[in-house]
Amino acid sequence: MDSESTLSMFRRQVWLLAIILFFIAGAVILIRFGALSGGNESTIPVRIEAQQVELRLSVARTTEDKARGLSGRDFLEPNTGMIFVFEQDDYYGIWMKDMKFPIDVIWLDDLKNIVDVKEGLLPDTYPTVFYPMALARFVVELESGFIETHQIIVGDHFDIPDF
Repeated sequence: MDSESTLSMFRRQVWLLAIILFFIAGAVILIRFGALSGGNESTIPVRIEAQQVELRLSVARTTEDKARGLSGRDFLEPNTGMIFVFEQDDYYGIWMKDMKFPIDVIWLDDLKNIVDVKEGLLPDTYPTVFYPMALARFVVELESGFIETHQIIVGDHFDIPDF
């Protein structure tokens, strides 16, 4: 084999490797931002300071994400859930439309302190809408029993990255 054909073969191999790496990098980016994971949601780490509890929450930012919430899912992994992020304080309601399991709901103010909680909301409560007793900026949905297990109370602080 002459040096020119060896060089040509080497160039093809490098080109093929570059294409493979490009597709792998693209898949990693799509997975990171949820396009290949069944939804278009990102997750954030969250800590409830008083209880030293670590959570991983999907972020509902768009109107569609907020309307869908956790509906359609079969279950939640332990210490996971969803956080709804709003631009201003209000009395944001939560319903159980198309839910398959009960959840606990926590409302947080703009300082990320708990202002209200509802425990064990059942799927068959739909179309009832549950509202907080105080203005909120964030709503967190977690597996039913989380509030009781971790002794979460009004006034507890969530350490959440800034949005």
